[in-house]
Amino acid sequence: MSILSNPRDAKATALAPVDVFALTLWAEAGTRSVRAIEALAAVVMNRVKRAEAGEAARWGRGVAGVCRAPFQFSCWNPRHPRHLLMMVVPPGDPALAMCRRIAARAMAGLLADPTFGATHHHAEEDLPAWAVACTPCAELGGFLFYAAEAVRSIRTNRELTGWRGCQRRAKTGSMEAVIYTMVHEADWQAAQREGLYRGSADDRRDGFLHFSTAAQLRASAAKHRAGQAGLWLLAADAAALGEALKWEPAAGGKRPGLFPHLYAPLPLAALRAAVPLPLGEDGLHIFPPEIP
Repeated sequence: MSILSNPRDAKATALAPVDVFALTLWAEAGTRSVRAIEALAAVVMNRVKRAEAGEAARWGRGVAGVCRAPFQFSCWNPRHPRHLLMMVVPPGDPALAMCRRIAARAMAGLLADPTFGATHHHAEEDLPAWAVACTPCAELGGFLFYAAEAVRSIRTNRELTGWRGCQRRAKTGSMEAVIYTMVHEADWQAAQREGLYRGSADDRRDGFLHFSTAAQLRASAAKHRAGQAGLWLLAADAAALGEALKWEPAAGGKRPGLFPHLYAPLPLAALRAAVPLPLGEDGLHIFPPEIP
């Protein structure tokens, strides 16, 4: 038996906050050092405190809400490999027991914060788009940690204000100021290593990278990415792509309107945001709430 017997079981929502916290630490950092797990626990508690202060409602409320907030910790994405591993961890697993002790200490206010107030992190072998120009405030156990102010400052300076910022700017001018593409996990990892996204096999066949506007995105997902797990949603600044971006009819002319086609690799410097695109229980992709 697992502590979570089924991904769709009601027990997944009935867990005590300390158990949600412990599972998050186990899935995200259970194979790393105790120091790394404690640092990740500090990140969760820093988010809890800031959310309680009204600074970041998107992070959820309370420990369980912060851990399970959409598009934050990948282990709570039902289609992510970490989530699947989390579903089969036995209750007596020693690493899980250690994570539970760390979680309990953190919730009781007995855990020192080695991250200096960090609210963001990533593994040292990764480089997410939001962290490209950020300076970490701590490096522990194979993780890099960042303060919210550093991430916010970079996003403001580069107009990387996340999905809400994308939509706000688009509404002040054209909805076409921001364009979107859906990419597979392996392609996204390769793009982060190179600093360029070179497109899918279909893109390479057609000679350009396929994008959609916010208004076109859901229909594009239903037509071209239906049922596909392990996708990332990238939001790019259309103006930053220059003359390589063309607005053209869809192939065959069966879909109305013009679609953004990029006749060059996508530089990650042009990205405003990148988030996982999970599948819901109905088999449809779960988009950020700001996508119409």
